[in-house]
Amino acid sequence: MTSLAKSLEDVLPKGERFTLANLQSIPKLSKPVVHQSERPHTVKTVHFIVLFHNQTPVLATEVYVYLTIAKTLKRTIYVSKVDTTGLTKVKVGSVVQRILEWLLEYPITQYLRDLKVKHTYKTVLKPHPSFTSPIQRALHILVERAKGEKDYGIPQIVESETYQVPPRFLSLANSDYETDLVLFTRAENQYLFPNSNKNNGKHILDDGALLKWWLKSINRSVKKSFRSSQKYLDILNSEPRQISRYFPEDDWNIGSIYYRPERAHELAVYNIPLLPDDPKGRFLEHLVVENRAKKVSLGQFWTELAIRQEFRLGRVVGLIGVTGTCNESASGPLSMLKWKDFENARKVFTETDYSDSSEVEAIYNKVVEYGVELQEMTGKQDKATTASITESHKRPVTDLGMLVKRKKPTTKQLS
Repeated sequence: MTSLAKSLEDVLPKGERFTLANLQSIPKLSKPVVHQSERPHTVKTVHFIVLFHNQTPVLATEVYVYLTIAKTLKRTIYVSKVDTTGLTKVKVGSVVQRILEWLLEYPITQYLRDLKVKHTYKTVLKPHPSFTSPIQRALHILVERAKGEKDYGIPQIVESETYQVPPRFLSLANSDYETDLVLFTRAENQYLFPNSNKNNGKHILDDGALLKWWLKSINRSVKKSFRSSQKYLDILNSEPRQISRYFPEDDWNIGSIYYRPERAHELAVYNIPLLPDDPKGRFLEHLVVENRAKKVSLGQFWTELAIRQEFRLGRVVGLIGVTGTCNESASGPLSMLKWKDFENARKVFTETDYSDSSEVEAIYNKVVEYGVELQEMTGKQDKATTASITESHKRPVTDLGMLVKRKKPTTKQLS
């Protein structure tokens, strides 16, 4: 796998033109993903990947990656959100599997080499009377520069995170590190694209169908990209036989990568990750507010988590986790942006009204203005290799934005 764009061409309709926006934030030091008494260095980055057809967004994937650096190095890949716009139909399941495989095989050491440390700047001025306005301050600086101090008034670094990655980690491969792949599933109207649920091509799956779809996708990607793995599924408030019915294959286990019976007495705060918009992390933050974080064990944590509202009311919320070691491939081209630029580019997609065609049409040019490198692709998948997209409406099929494609769709068809 030399690049994500090249990999995706094999699962996109033959002859059709697509564009890929493969965004990544510059890796930076962050708070530990799991609280520990000895705070490890943690590197954080975010991938935001968008597929276009004819300059119209088709789907997007948002994934957080954390590297915990201690005596060993561990990678946590958290699939935060995936969504489709309902404006163009593609074989989304295959697309998402290729994206997951690319992320799993992304060289861990590349994140470490791209790591940027944060500097704190301060402007140091000579003793002076209090300034009554910004103009007076600017004049003071200009006068001192005119006296010969050309750099006077220029902010200087007063503090810097001087952390250096231990050299031994830079020479190893993905197979030398442990990787955790985690996500949770819960049906919603939309995840990344506002008002996309108003588009006729987008229909919401129920919780159970959504969970089955994700397990099938995860299982295929794990078989391709993990060298060795342990796969877990938990559905709180469900009996073991009900949970096992969702298994895509027999090598899945009931439970969580963050819980083992022999560790039930350990404190949850030292074992449960704090991930964005994750129900486990929300409950852990709730325990902190209640001053119970250092009193609740892992066993008690899972018991109390099960009775929280988001796991009740008949909802099927799947907690999926895979742990093991991965293969490694070259990352290929992507657009690595500063965090501010990354957030601004992301907002172009997440703050658009996808039921308004004029707003959708403006997205492509806005992304170009932010300097995002767009990669052109031409689909290579023959109709004969799989069921064609135009034939897929003969029966409901799952689509990545937690969708169901129905008969007589009004959206554009790719054939």
